[in-house]
Amino acid sequence: LHASSARRCVPEPEPQGLLLLDVTPLSLGVGSASGRMIPVIRRNTTIPCRKAVIFTTCSDQQPAVLIQIFEGERALASENHALGTLMLDGIPCAPEGVPRLKVTFDLDPNGILSVTAEDEATGRTSELTITNDTGRLSKEQIEFMVRNADPTEAFETAYRGGQGALPT
Repeated sequence: LHASSARRCVPEPEPQGLLLLDVTPLSLGVGSASGRMIPVIRRNTTIPCRKAVIFTTCSDQQPAVLIQIFEGERALASENHALGTLMLDGIPCAPEGVPRLKVTFDLDPNGILSVTAEDEATGRTSELTITNDTGRLSKEQIEFMVRNADPTEAFETAYRGGQGALPT
């Protein structure tokens, strides 16, 4: 008893070099034409951060693309939380897969997400800013999504087609 009392009186050394980093609680991504979510910024990425992905058109002579922004951990975009959409138009007519569309996610220290889509051939851009004050998930909803994120379950649900068979 005497030794433990003496130990309590000795001040604990202050932690040295402890650095707390802010991270994104859920993956942020784009919905694809096939219905899947393509992550651009993955869950637990330190913020601020900036990441870009190159996409293309999914049909011949496609003059515009609708870009849907999601947050979540599920494989299917529809099973994630929609944050917003932006339209990039004025894409020159070209065969499917030829246009290069750069989608950039820029997440600032305050959690504000700026999404920019750019047609690399023309330089034409479209932008969307998503703030934390409206339409975002609560801490409890985020924890629920992380707890229940099983990518194989989402894939199987999407492709069962009532017969329990997955495509090969």
